[in-house]
Amino acid sequence: MDLWITEFAPEPKENPDVMADFLQVAMPWLDAQPYVARYSPFKAEFMLDGNRNLNAAGNVFIFGHR
Repeated sequence: MDLWITEFAPEPKENPDVMADFLQVAMPWLDAQPYVARYSPFKAEFMLDGNRNLNAAGNVFIFGHR
């Protein structure tokens, strides 16, 4: 059975640097699990800055680095 993991985040989830650090650890681990089919962190808008550009967390999630 494949798992879809949604809306996971560290605290405080609104801090893009905390989220970026968390994703740099969590994403490789999730990618290595054969039973994880998909995953999506909590609230996509936390990955954008005030101008709707990717912040540090968005860059890690999309490109794998800041």
